[in-house]
Amino acid sequence: MQSAFARSITTLKRQRGMATLAIALVLLLALTLLTFNVAKVGGLEQRISANDMRTLSAHETAQTAIEQAIAYLNANLPRIDPVVSPGVANSGSWTWAFCSTETTLPCGDGQTNHYGNAWLKLTLPNQISLPDSPYTTTVYLLTESEGGQVDVRDQPRMIILASVTPNSDPLAGSAVVQQLVKYFSSVNMPSSPLAARGQVTLTGNFRVYGNPNPPSSFYPPLQTGRPLSVWSGNAVTLGGNAATCVPGSNCSGQNKLSYKQGNNTINGGDIAHNHNGFPADPFQYVFGVPTSQADTVKNKSTVLADCSSLTDASSGQIWVTGDCHITSPVGSATAPAIIVVEGNVRMYGNPHVYGLIYKKGSGTIELTGNSVLWGGLVSDHAVDLGAGNYTFRYLDLSKILTNNTGGFAKVPGGWLDTYQKPVS
Repeated sequence: MQSAFARSITTLKRQRGMATLAIALVLLLALTLLTFNVAKVGGLEQRISANDMRTLSAHETAQTAIEQAIAYLNANLPRIDPVVSPGVANSGSWTWAFCSTETTLPCGDGQTNHYGNAWLKLTLPNQISLPDSPYTTTVYLLTESEGGQVDVRDQPRMIILASVTPNSDPLAGSAVVQQLVKYFSSVNMPSSPLAARGQVTLTGNFRVYGNPNPPSSFYPPLQTGRPLSVWSGNAVTLGGNAATCVPGSNCSGQNKLSYKQGNNTINGGDIAHNHNGFPADPFQYVFGVPTSQADTVKNKSTVLADCSSLTDASSGQIWVTGDCHITSPVGSATAPAIIVVEGNVRMYGNPHVYGLIYKKGSGTIELTGNSVLWGGLVSDHAVDLGAGNYTFRYLDLSKILTNNTGGFAKVPGGWLDTYQKPVS
């Protein structure tokens, strides 16, 4: 018969076994609950990650559309008319309209109109596309109205707005991104129609009609109210019947400013000669890169051996490796030509040339006939124009959009994005 002590030992063992089992069950339950909690947290993090990925995907799609829009604008600069009236298609079949009171994109956010009649809108054509994208992307342009018109010559700022919505996935993200861009010209128009690093000699029957509104830094040496006709880092010599003139005048009487009278030179206060402010590197002043890096400009230009193929339809940046003889019209008032010439320059006959001629390196410049240069002539050496008949008329090219001489670029701080469902 089992003793009382033995029974006590057996009972104690049973109790310990029950306790161990209970602890094991509690630990198992805790482990199960922990597993479920980890799975729940993992699923939540996966959903958060997926939502973040969808949001970023929509945002990046909108950013890509913005980049495409900038590239599209720069590739179609010749199609952007300088002045366009709302409701009238321009040469590129683009029709602008007033934002008026509408609250939908791009003029509003679905509830409020943000621009009104002070701004004009345009939906870019379907050339802007993202192949195999799960989104529908619409790109708009906004620009300020100048007297009720789109004037990209005087107001070259635009807002590009990209709206991204999912095609079929109800969980996919949406985005609205906008970027302020501005037109920047890669060519810096000199402040006078005739500029040279070396000496300038004007004889014959030359007429120079200067810049009526030169920068204030030219006063002095210019006299108050005078235009800037010739700008040189060296001396300027007048002879024969050559004269500088009041812009828009017939260059007679008081409208003739600087000229030779007998043995005396009449200084009309419109010539900046021996000017300390003349750039040491005129090429860098005009094109933004030093002469040592001129090939970077040449590589972006249309390179020609001579000027025989130039016509009034020629525009943009042109680089001539040989001599340039011009006998027919070149460029136009709305699409001038920027011509860099390595060889000699000769212009004769009666052509009207619109643009900027940059004479690079030493060489001759011969101007005869009754030709007119609307724009400017720049030389990094001396200029002796001989005894011809020629007219220089200043034309500010910096506000004229021309292909391959500039483009639209992002304005720092001009970027804004929202992660919300856009209003369409």
